[in-house]
Amino acid sequence: MSNFEGLYEVKADSTSQSLKQDSDLLQNSPNQSVIPTSTQIAHIQDTINTDDQSSQEQNTNQQQKQDEEIEDDQENQQSQNQRKNQEQIDLDIDDKFDEEFKNFEQDSSQQPIILQEIEDKLNYQNEDLQQDLQIVKEENEKEEGNEQSLNQKKNKKQIELEIDDKFNEEYNKFEQDSALQPIQPINLDQLKEIEEVINSQLDANQASFDLIDQLTDALFAVRSVQTGDQDQISDEMIDIAESVVLNVAKIAHEIICEVEDVDLAIQSDFIVELVDLINRTPSDQIQIELISAIYKFSLIGSIEQTDKMYEIGSIQALSSKLINQDMKILKYILRTIFNIVKNGWKKTNQSYPQEQLLSPSQTSLTTFPTELQQLLVIPHPYHSDLEGNGVIRSLLEGVLMNQDVSNLDKLEVYKILDTLCIVGIRIPDDLQQPIISELSELIVSDDESNQKYSSLALSYLSINKCMIVYK
Repeated sequence: MSNFEGLYEVKADSTSQSLKQDSDLLQNSPNQSVIPTSTQIAHIQDTINTDDQSSQEQNTNQQQKQDEEIEDDQENQQSQNQRKNQEQIDLDIDDKFDEEFKNFEQDSSQQPIILQEIEDKLNYQNEDLQQDLQIVKEENEKEEGNEQSLNQKKNKKQIELEIDDKFNEEYNKFEQDSALQPIQPINLDQLKEIEEVINSQLDANQASFDLIDQLTDALFAVRSVQTGDQDQISDEMIDIAESVVLNVAKIAHEIICEVEDVDLAIQSDFIVELVDLINRTPSDQIQIELISAIYKFSLIGSIEQTDKMYEIGSIQALSSKLINQDMKILKYILRTIFNIVKNGWKKTNQSYPQEQLLSPSQTSLTTFPTELQQLLVIPHPYHSDLEGNGVIRSLLEGVLMNQDVSNLDKLEVYKILDTLCIVGIRIPDDLQQPIISELSELIVSDDESNQKYSSLALSYLSINKCMIVYK
């Protein structure tokens, strides 16, 4: 019990006692009419007022106490909320720290693994280098011991490597000299649109400027796919490009029928794109449709047109594919080269009119040797280039010395060389002995077809030289 409550009870008891005394006084005089005096009434009134005042004070004090308790409770609740918020913030900070620390530990634990991977890779590369050095050392020792025999007979792999090196050199020169347009980025949707256009022309049988222009654009798109940023090229785009190449070649073979058609192909740079495509395509991936298309151009083209084909590197591109194992492709390549070389002589005849070669006094039979000498001094316009850039050697090594090539296809090489060399085929010193030996063996064999082949081949090697006796 509080002090205030005790004080209230004491006052209440005092008031009750005073009222009781007044009541007893009245009861002791029942027969008398008791009239309270003014003093008693005043006393009773004072007692009542005092009691009311005490009750009001008690209520006021209770209200104040309740207000104070409520205020204390609010302060305590606010303080508790603040403490909880701070604790939550502390927990969040601890969780964040734990997470970051855990990530740091993981990253730190990965560092030794990464360093180990790098070290392993370096060790692996070092082992490869050591193996390469050992291989080179063994090859050098072997070459030193067999140098004489290796110089006499090169293996097929070495021939292919030399042809590839020459091809790369010629291709770089071709890129510089040709009029190829710079490639542009291309996406899958654009390539599919081009494929649809080409597929819609598969039944075409007549050339037009618009059609050949579409074929040129298609090969340009293929070049953008094959030589562009390969990170942006998908496998699907590569497959579509190969399909486009095949169909473009088929259409070109069908629609090129007149000299005017060849003109359209030259004007639109279609032949430039076609030759570049042959250059880029590996020998084992070349398609016969591609070679047959360029063969058609060489067969129909005029002197000026086949000369343009030579200028943009057609023969050089084709000679790099002589190691192809498909004999039908090889046949098309050789016949295309022959057509271009043959027309080269016609260009020479235009450059050297007959009247400049022959004088009026050289029209009789007695002057024939002199006229022949004048003709013999005229070089083929392509001979020097083809000899210098290795094309002639490629024909000799890639075809004549290849046991897998038929005698009939080898005769195509002899015809090409005979056309190039009016005074007789010039064979490099290191190749003369094996070629002549093979022909000598075949001409005395029991096989009639071998006899005919070797006889014709030897005639190509010797007949023009016999004409030199008229010097």
